[in-house]
Order: sequence, then C-alpha cells, then structure tokens
Amino acid sequence: MMIFEPVNRFISIEEVEFEEDEIEDNASSNILLPEEYQEEVRELYGLYYFLCSAKDCSLDVREGDMLIVDNSMVQRVKVGEVEHLIVLENYVVGVIYNDEKEKE
Repeated sequence: MMIFEPVNRFISIEEVEFEEDEIEDNASSNILLPEEYQEEVRELYGLYYFLCSAKDCSLDVREGDMLIVDNSMVQRVKVGEVEHLIVLENYVVGVIYNDEKEKE
C-alpha cells in the first residue's frame, strides 16, 4: 500500500459531504430547463477535513479538524487509482477545531 505525504507547505484534505436535505435551495428561476439538467453551484469557500500536512506547514491543526478553503485552489492529484485533494496552506482561510482538541 502506498502512503501519500504532502511536501512544500501542502495539506492533504478530504471534502466534507453534506446530505442533500441539509442544503437549502433558495434559488428561484423563471427559466425552463430540461428535467435532467443539474446546475452545479460551487461556493467560493468549501469545508474540508484535515488529513495531514507537509512538515514545513505552520498551521496548528490535527486530524479531525476542519478547514475552510478557497475551492478554486484545491488540486486533485491522482496516484495510481487513488485521488488525493491537496491545497497550499496559504489558501486556508479558517479552522474549525474538533471539540476533543486539548486546550494548551
């Protein structure tokens, strides 16, 4: 089994998946579209689970924490059959700490 470890200030992340009923659809339109049409709405920022980071990253985060990241800067790296999501630490705009994180 291969293990992916990011370098050069990159962070390995996993997208947080939401249930469809958790997403509010406030958009209303008077334009008729085919029934099979699905509009992909991509928010500017996304919520991602922190997996691991390069040793030279300065963020104080641990596995289980969530990151708010600029979606346009998330890169997909495919190694064999496995796809990894990575982002440079500069594009992390916020951290949501896991409740179990010890206070220092």
